[in-house]
Amino acid sequence: MDLRVCEYCGMEYSADASVCPICGRPATPGAAVHPAETVVDTGARTAPKKGGKFAAKKGSGGKKAAPVQKPAEPGGNIYAIPKWMMAAICVILGLAVAAGAVFALYQIGYLDQSFVSLKFQDESTAPIPKETEEQPQKTPEQRYTNEEDYHADPVEEEQKDLSVPCTGVSLDKTAITFQETEQFSNVVVRTEPAGCTEEITFTSADESVATVNQQGKIVAVNGGSTEITATCGAYSAVCLVTCDFARTEDENEADAQLPALSSDDMTFTYPGEQATLLVSNVPEEAEILFSSADEGIATVSSSGVITAMSSGTTTVTVQTMGQTLECVVRCSLNGAGADGEETGCTLSNYDVTMGYKGEYFRLTLKDPEGKTITGLVWTSGDTSVCTVDEKGVVTYVAKGTTVVSTTYEGTTYECIVRCIVR
Repeated sequence: MDLRVCEYCGMEYSADASVCPICGRPATPGAAVHPAETVVDTGARTAPKKGGKFAAKKGSGGKKAAPVQKPAEPGGNIYAIPKWMMAAICVILGLAVAAGAVFALYQIGYLDQSFVSLKFQDESTAPIPKETEEQPQKTPEQRYTNEEDYHADPVEEEQKDLSVPCTGVSLDKTAITFQETEQFSNVVVRTEPAGCTEEITFTSADESVATVNQQGKIVAVNGGSTEITATCGAYSAVCLVTCDFARTEDENEADAQLPALSSDDMTFTYPGEQATLLVSNVPEEAEILFSSADEGIATVSSSGVITAMSSGTTTVTVQTMGQTLECVVRCSLNGAGADGEETGCTLSNYDVTMGYKGEYFRLTLKDPEGKTITGLVWTSGDTSVCTVDEKGVVTYVAKGTTVVSTTYEGTTYECIVRCIVR
């Protein structure tokens, strides 16, 4: 087999290959060498072996003969890597392994940057290290993986306990007087020692008279007097606050405290019909007097039960706790509908007062024989005040007054519904 020698790396390879298998350079045409041993013709006979290894052969002009190119041995690897190249690869791999080991030791903390730069880097060629983010300093507790291995130093324990307890407290003002609502004043707390670290809190004994925030600002609310207390640890100081002006009552609060009737207008439709007039916002032991302006139209008992006697309009008066209250009583006892014509049918109620949300009653319409008429359609004039279902059940929804009605044989029957707050 013919062989070819690469001009660039000196590798022998098959003459049939177009490029060197080692360096990849293209083959030069005509560079094939036959496997037979090539003898260099010097043009002279062989000189005797005298004069040592440096003796020149005769006829060679003093020059050494060119080396004889030996053919590849049969069965040899023509693609074998030269020894010098194998040695270079081994050196490079060894250096890479050593550098990787040093880097790994540096990463886990066994080597510092100065050791790496001194041992493995030339100062003139060492690359400039990249700036790294400064890592936060670990606390002593974080340096130990086992809590049992950590023992705080006495100095650390002393630094942790920096609290200064309070031994006394006082205010720059011990009494304040306000002349009108919304006036304010600030009080300053003095603690002993001055560097006390305990929290200071302010409280008002009666916030309806005066309020105070946690910065010591006192604001007048209503007439009267109260105490503002500043507390620090186990010690406290008091400032007396006087609001020297008339106390004003909230309108809603004042109205809620006055006596009130469950209804101020009632309507009756048949003789003997009864309804109870209730009085709220009065003590149980309070005296209540009921009276009717015309007992021929309606009477009232000592417990407030009103009874219809005859057609007409009168007034029931209630006296209690120095207050006089009145309720208009209307008696229409002819069984007439809204148009005033005689129908003979009667509604169970013509004026009803309910006092709390969810309270309910039932309306019915009876014929002249006293039988309840069914299949009626009931409607509420304002469903936000009360609702009514198909059976005539009226339910309290919210405070107000409206009318619940039904129509039978062309006649409309109405009931006034009053929803109040008792």
